[in-house]
Amino acid sequence: MFYKYSVKTFLNELYVKEILWDFLYFLYLLKKCDILVVGGGPAGLSAAFMAAKAGLKVTVCEKDKSIAQNIRTSGVSWLNEIKKLGIPDSFYNPIKNFNFVSPSNEITISGKNYESCVLDIRQTYQYLANLAATAGAEILINTNVLQVNKDQNKRLVGVVAKQNNIILDISCKLIIDATGFNSIIARNLGLVKKWERYGVGCEFECYCENLDIETWTLMVGKIYSPAGYAWIFPTSKNRARIGVGVAKPESQEEPF
Repeated sequence: MFYKYSVKTFLNELYVKEILWDFLYFLYLLKKCDILVVGGGPAGLSAAFMAAKAGLKVTVCEKDKSIAQNIRTSGVSWLNEIKKLGIPDSFYNPIKNFNFVSPSNEITISGKNYESCVLDIRQTYQYLANLAATAGAEILINTNVLQVNKDQNKRLVGVVAKQNNIILDISCKLIIDATGFNSIIARNLGLVKKWERYGVGCEFECYCENLDIETWTLMVGKIYSPAGYAWIFPTSKNRARIGVGVAKPESQEEPF
């Protein structure tokens, strides 16, 4: 057989209906790397870049069909950290003032220097992917991790993943779980079963007149969110991301 026993066992369990013709439908590939990064977001891509830059063989598995296909962040970050990664100035709007609003009060903290920024998220993610790939990392899109592999000592030694009609058995020395809330590897290992507290948000990018592009705003209090906060993050001269987040299980209401 071209694949290892662990893959065969896994396929017998999950693809019973297809097992009679699996050789006609699936292609099995064995891969090896030093570090496997699961998740092609900013954390995973940054880790992949630094590891590949240090000379390690790195593979990234991203479940979406392209980097930054789905975005689940407002893109606010600290400017110093963004500059350390070499993110071009054109990829973010710098922020130096911070406005906090409650039902009974409002305060603005004004700064002399730009400390924060609102990112063009899609461009930033793709830039980080390019950094990682240029450093030598292999980035596999549309690749879902299905199972973690362990040796006889229950030590992680790799994963089984699926990319289109290709089953990948990837061996590695270290796995980085950068899948965020989904925690794919941690859940596979039984380290995470169900998040007891988490946040749900909804955001729109809007055209805004008379927008102060150097100031972002956070709003707290039940008139803005039943359990959480709302925000206005300017991205450019007349555009801002306006959203609300709700903490669970503190509130059963949805942000949309």
